[in-house]
Amino acid sequence: MRRLTLGLLLLSFVAASAFPAVAAEEVIVDDIDISSHPQVSLVVTLPPSLAGRALPADSFFINESGTQIAPEVQRLPNEDLEVVLLLDVSQSMRGAPLQAAIDAATSFAESMPDEARIAIVTFSTEPTVLAEFGLPVDAPIVLADISAAGETSLYDGLVAAGGLWDGAAPSRRAIVLLSDGGDTVSTSTLEDAIVAILASGSEFYAVELQSPETDPIPMSRLEAATGGSVVNADDPEAITSIFDQIASVLVSRYQLTYVSDANGPTDIGVEVTFGGVTAGGAVAVQLPFAPQLSPEAFRAPIEVQPAPPEVFVPRVIATGLLDRRELAVFGGAILFAGLWGVIRLLQSPSEKRTTTWKAPKPGEKALSSFANKATMFAERGLDQVSRGKPLATALEQAGSTLRPAEYAVITISVTLAGAAAGLAFGGPIGALGSAIGVLGLSHVTLQHRASKRQAAFADQLGDALQLIAGGLLAGHGIIQACDAVASEEMEPASEEFRRLIAETRLGRDFTDALRAMGDRVGGDDFRWVVDAIDIHREVGGDLSHVLRTLAATIRSRAQVRRRVDTLSAEGKLSGIILMALPLVVGVLVSISNPSYLNELFSTSPGRIMLVAGAVLMASGGVWIRRIVSFKY
Repeated sequence: MRRLTLGLLLLSFVAASAFPAVAAEEVIVDDIDISSHPQVSLVVTLPPSLAGRALPADSFFINESGTQIAPEVQRLPNEDLEVVLLLDVSQSMRGAPLQAAIDAATSFAESMPDEARIAIVTFSTEPTVLAEFGLPVDAPIVLADISAAGETSLYDGLVAAGGLWDGAAPSRRAIVLLSDGGDTVSTSTLEDAIVAILASGSEFYAVELQSPETDPIPMSRLEAATGGSVVNADDPEAITSIFDQIASVLVSRYQLTYVSDANGPTDIGVEVTFGGVTAGGAVAVQLPFAPQLSPEAFRAPIEVQPAPPEVFVPRVIATGLLDRRELAVFGGAILFAGLWGVIRLLQSPSEKRTTTWKAPKPGEKALSSFANKATMFAERGLDQVSRGKPLATALEQAGSTLRPAEYAVITISVTLAGAAAGLAFGGPIGALGSAIGVLGLSHVTLQHRASKRQAAFADQLGDALQLIAGGLLAGHGIIQACDAVASEEMEPASEEFRRLIAETRLGRDFTDALRAMGDRVGGDDFRWVVDAIDIHREVGGDLSHVLRTLAATIRSRAQVRRRVDTLSAEGKLSGIILMALPLVVGVLVSISNPSYLNELFSTSPGRIMLVAGAVLMASGGVWIRRIVSFKY
């Protein structure tokens, strides 16, 4: 749904086809053969949840134009499968990450069928081909002598991996990459790496091990440009299981054959049901017509009557632009579409982006491709101005599932839509004012969501601490007590404590995870909790008593805060009304009698009055805010 909405935002200023909605469990149709029609044969790849299993024939169904058909099913062999394992062995991989990479590569090679061909390439300061395509590959021996040293030549490694294939032989190819950082010394560029992957015709899979040197932008650009899949691993121990998932996807292809009753344009759907999992996919195909019929038999004759000449007279003005009324309607429409997209995206429920495996899609429509290019461009721009990480932190604090580049594309799209609407109604000045207003509204909306989420967490913190203290009194450890909060409390407290537990189980220090959580939720109350737990870990003591005392203090502070909010509500509402009243009256007057305000915008005294009014309104807003804001 996020990709569909992002496509709608881009549609606000580019005419293109609609974004495809992607299902969570998708069967990919790799190939379709209609040369022996009415016999039709499809080659499909199962989703990760069904990968690696031998499914019975009755698990598959074909839906052809509303008719369900049971096909003949054959699991395909893997003689044509060729895989390059591309492993990062730079200095940052020293220790446990390197051992995890060796174990994952060994497990991957052993899980591949005997007929598959595997090559192994490592890269540090420069790439090294350890094993070219051969049958079989003894990964433990090949990887026995590697060590972690040097810089990271990620792009050179991808170019070397793509260069192992010569020509476009009819084989199924895949590159499986493991890296923990961005490129530092390559002579090739990211664009060279993308071209090498696309030219080889290989599928792209990547595992990005999180470390202080991790740079998410190259991986996301590779994922978008190649149509591949990138999975983040927070713990080296998770690499092997992710590699096993990739291996299962690579070897899970089936051929479905059935006799078709359709002719001409036909939608063919594939449905797989097994072990409580249901997945589906679809493809549109032009089936041959029956020999005794011709395409003309399916076309009803249509008598075309010419329209009256005046219908085709375009409404233009001397400058060649649309009529002002038409431009106003168009600007209002795209502004509505853009604002709807922002609301839909910002109000979407939280999702886990980095732990959900997504099978690669066979292709992209025009709008999807344009959205990916726009996102890549935004990522590059954010990287150049060093705004990616601060924006990512702000989005996390707001509880948004958007990536920084996606948020930038949305903001730019809506700003352009607002500028178009402002140009239609108010000319260049209106366009500039609308663009500035939309940018300000975007920032205020993000800040408001973060403040609202932090306030909700602060209201839940007292009960959460009481629950943790009760767990400690019952003999549970601090982790188990926090797990109870994750299970019992409502959002956002349950979400934050679930993330805390997950990070701790993946090997992050509990105090560090708590401090990171404090950065997300903000407020002095939780920082006191972190300090109390940190002090207890160093010097000991009755932590349950300390947390109960903190819970009582936090509840008292919350009561005071709610009382202050109640007493200051009237002042806040007055400020909002006083700030909005001149703008609303001005808009209503300009609509009812446009010439009434001409002197205000066309004369020097009028412009001075506008500027003075804006300054006074801004000063009054700041004054009212200082009056109704209470710090304690």
